Amino acid sequence: MTTLSERKALRTSDTKSGSTGHAEQRSVELMRERYNRLEARYRDSAAVIELLMAERDEAERRATEYATALRARDKTLVWRVGGLFRRFGRRFPSLAGRVHNQLRKVIALLRGRYTAYKESIKAEQGLIDEDRAVITASGLFEAEWYLAANGDLAGHCTVETAIDHYLRYGSAEGRRPNPDFDPLWYSAAYPEVAAMRRDPLAHYILRGAPLGHKPNPAFDAGWYVQNYAVDTSEYATPLRHYRIHSASPDIATEPAQLALKRIGDL
Repeated sequence: MTTLSERKALRTSDTKSGSTGHAEQRSVELMRERYNRLEARYRDSAAVIELLMAERDEAERRATEYATALRARDKTLVWRVGGLFRRFGRRFPSLAGRVHNQLRKVIALLRGRYTAYKESIKAEQGLIDEDRAVITASGLFEAEWYLAANGDLAGHCTVETAIDHYLRYGSAEGRRPNPDFDPLWYSAAYPEVAAMRRDPLAHYILRGAPLGHKPNPAFDAGWYVQNYAVDTSEYATPLRHYRIHSASPDIATEPAQLALKRIGDL
């Protein structure tokens, strides 16, 4: 026989077991509900993916049909023109020969012009690629400043593509690659830039700076190099030296600016 204390202990144990079992059952139910939600979400995602794949396949099918129709149309057009020319040749053989010769000359002329056009485009792209490499290495294109100064480019250019915009459009539009280089003024001041077909900033880096050209009308290049003893082996251009040290109160682009700075410090 069990004592009263033993029966109480058994009841307590049963209660605890029941509570534990209830908690475990609830945990299992929660896990099952979560699994069901995940499974439903997976089924929805799978359905969406299947629908997108079907739409992609349909788009590819239509594109293939369209391309096939275009090729068929072109072949039909060529065949019709060829047939007309053959019939014309049978009726007017001597005239057809002269027309054929003229057509050959026209085709040769057009082919030559098209080839020259392609070569000019290729050469222009080659110059752009060279200018991009030169400007990037110089550190004189400040992409973040360029985007901030040209708010209309928001959403059209990134820090990575800003230099491409500058080379293709910005320079010709007078947009500066940094606060202190004026491409329109530089091109007007040094006409050889247009003859070389180079970007004004690339010209300044490669030829202008060694010759003492100014990047803007308020930059006295000769005075700057002499006054600050710019080491050209360390700084490719005086402008690069200035862009790095311009925050210093002792740095100015010309004597008048330096004098104004010193007066302001008094």
